[in-house]
Amino acid sequence: MPLIQLPPEVLLRVMEEIDDVFTLRALALSCHSVRNIIFKHERTLCRRVLKNLVAGLGAKDVAVAWEARQQLSAMPARTGWSAPAQEQFLERHHAITDEQSVADMTMCKALSIARLYDAMRYFACDCAEGGLRNWYERHPSHLSQEPGASELEIIRIQRALCRFELYSCLFTGLDSQSSDYGEQYDERERSVFWDRFAPWENEQVTCVYDYFYRRLTDMLEELATLDADWAVHLSILGGVNDNVVQLWLARGLSGLHSFFTATIDSRRIYLTNSPPKSNFKPTFLSDGLRIATNPSIDTPLSDMTPDEQGKVIKPASKDDGDSGPERILRWAHQTESPADAPDQGFVLSERQMGLRECGYVFWDCARIDRWGLLQRPSQGDFSTADKRTEREYESRDGLRELAETLAEQGKTKSQWVV
Repeated sequence: MPLIQLPPEVLLRVMEEIDDVFTLRALALSCHSVRNIIFKHERTLCRRVLKNLVAGLGAKDVAVAWEARQQLSAMPARTGWSAPAQEQFLERHHAITDEQSVADMTMCKALSIARLYDAMRYFACDCAEGGLRNWYERHPSHLSQEPGASELEIIRIQRALCRFELYSCLFTGLDSQSSDYGEQYDERERSVFWDRFAPWENEQVTCVYDYFYRRLTDMLEELATLDADWAVHLSILGGVNDNVVQLWLARGLSGLHSFFTATIDSRRIYLTNSPPKSNFKPTFLSDGLRIATNPSIDTPLSDMTPDEQGKVIKPASKDDGDSGPERILRWAHQTESPADAPDQGFVLSERQMGLRECGYVFWDCARIDRWGLLQRPSQGDFSTADKRTEREYESRDGLRELAETLAEQGKTKSQWVV
């Protein structure tokens, strides 16, 4: 029997099992009778289908991150979130349930949230693949019959991407109503945002940052070889560095997804897109991650009592039933670090950058146990951070040389003084 010949109540039950909003929209465009049923029950159907789509991750985090981006986009140019608005938004985010977050759902809104979710899924899979590849390149013996990322590991990365998106919406801009960006500001930001999460959850956001840094560096430098004006622009900015990367990160996950999935030629179009219209903080994310680390914690975990550890290592905001991220973070900070490679805290420590390139706080207990990682002492050092610094210098010098050559040959419209 053709689908459209089913009784409306049966057809409605069938459509409630769809797990893709774009499929629901395509179904609505198929014929008038189906469209009428869908839009008669629009809110119920869109809510059910969206929840099916994000099952496992949960609708709340995605919907709230989407709402924050919408509110930021609607703000007047050169403005950002005020401190009271940030706190009110986060308190409301903390209080609502999954069901409440998608209560007032329309087709247009569901499609927009689904696009954000698709971006999260794309980046989570790519981040997991890259992290495992980096690990196996350094430890080839672990590759034999090793499975790819589990669904729980992918969801864990998606949750980190939700936190990244939420933070980049709320804290990208400077608060025009405040001139205090010292210790008092740091303490406020830490208390209203970062203290809501466990140390390994904040370190997961750092892993996301390092992932985007590596991927964007490769893409932006490749585009410099194809676009003379972009090469000059990058050289003026000092090559691909933290400031350049974070300017792109401020565009949000949906914008980054469009850039990542575009062809090389299409990516050149994005180079002329406007930067964030808020009063942008060039190092918003790296500064925020430094704030996430409590500077008063300078004692290795091995020297702390259980009560002391309980005060500095808070439980996860959402327990997924696997203690892998907590175990490996504790392992990485368990012992006194050598004098030539001091530990710099639970988040954004250069000593752990090599581990972060492998996504160490994303993996399940079973994977960590197969690797036997916790059976030997942590060997964190500065070598990976040193390599990144060297690459930034090479990028700066190489792009400057390229820009000077292009300017001398008259291949750029930019005004370039050699």
